[in-house]
Amino acid sequence: MRLCRADETDAFAVIDDLNALNVCHVISDVIIGELLTSKARSDLDEILVVRLNRFRLLPYTTRDGLCWEVLLLSGHERAFVADVMRNIHDQMTRATSYSILAKRDLNSEQKAMLAKQVVPELARFGFPKDFERDKDEALTAARNMLQAFGIEGIEWPESATPESLFTVYEQLMSFLGDSVVAELHEQSRVQDSITTSEDRPYQVATRTASDKTKKRLSNTLRDSEHMMMFIKHRSEIDALQVDVAQETLIRRVKPRHRVAELGLADRCFAADSLANVVDKVRSLRTSCLQGLASRQKQIILILTARCANARIFQVVHLLQS
Repeated sequence: MRLCRADETDAFAVIDDLNALNVCHVISDVIIGELLTSKARSDLDEILVVRLNRFRLLPYTTRDGLCWEVLLLSGHERAFVADVMRNIHDQMTRATSYSILAKRDLNSEQKAMLAKQVVPELARFGFPKDFERDKDEALTAARNMLQAFGIEGIEWPESATPESLFTVYEQLMSFLGDSVVAELHEQSRVQDSITTSEDRPYQVATRTASDKTKKRLSNTLRDSEHMMMFIKHRSEIDALQVDVAQETLIRRVKPRHRVAELGLADRCFAADSLANVVDKVRSLRTSCLQGLASRQKQIILILTARCANARIFQVVHLLQS
């Protein structure tokens, strides 16, 4: 946002400084989706695309086919896409709130308030009001819902027992695949770590949240998507810019942020201006190079201390180079 709103001279100066640091920026579905949710910024997006194309190095794309030019969509088409993207994002905010609360210990009053909202939602898919009493009906509803989502090939039992339900669970995990299941678990950890000390998910799930609260939670959950993208591509992406609030959460000692648990806290930064972005990137780049030099020195010391063989010294020389 700062890059497209800045004075042209200032924006170009910042890009030139980042080019001098050999910075390669990133295009992801998350950032494209975030920008497309706004229908009245086509003029700013035109400026943004022009300025991003001034980067000397081609952007790193988190999947094939991504490009900034999609932001040039305008008029009725842009308005339609923005409405669809916003609706999807709002629905995902509610769904994620339900998911977060499913793992929390709620008191009886909170459970009653949540059930008041969840039961009618599930009834639309054929789920009974009382899962414990009507297990078979709940199983049938689950089968119909998943088949409507295109999930086929699951062997469904005739009756719901702990053993038969666990068999269905195993089949669903196999259908998704290990990599998808691992990514979903990681996403859940990230979301939990940034919402653990607040009740906004509860407010959204029970429809007691103000519009401001819903928007703030929506933005927080979108931040978690950026973090997930960073975590997933951390071997290729060196740093992630976050806002000040998220940087504070990442740096806190307790409860630990998932990004910190993965040892990525020092690769995240917040900046209060465009010029500050350059300073932060320069500092991160210096730290990265120093860390690499330190690791090389440690590898050399370990290898030379353990072996006096000429071939090992050749390996050391290659590492040093």
